[in-house]
Amino acid sequence: MQPILPPGEIEQPVWMDQEGITNCSLCSSEFSVVKRKHHCRCCGAVVCGPCSSNNMVIPGINKDKSRVCSLC
Repeated sequence: MQPILPPGEIEQPVWMDQEGITNCSLCSSEFSVVKRKHHCRCCGAVVCGPCSSNNMVIPGINKDKSRVCSLC
């Protein structure tokens, strides 16, 4: 369960440790030299390029668009 933050405070995403992760968290495709690992800047999941092809501004964390996963 996520801790409840005081109003106005933004919690930084916790990135998954990509050590030992061999498949995308969303589509389960296997990572390789061609299919690289990416972290979603919003939730921290380790996903492949097609599953993280979206970009958005994350309020309170950044002002520029960042790579996010399909779910975020």
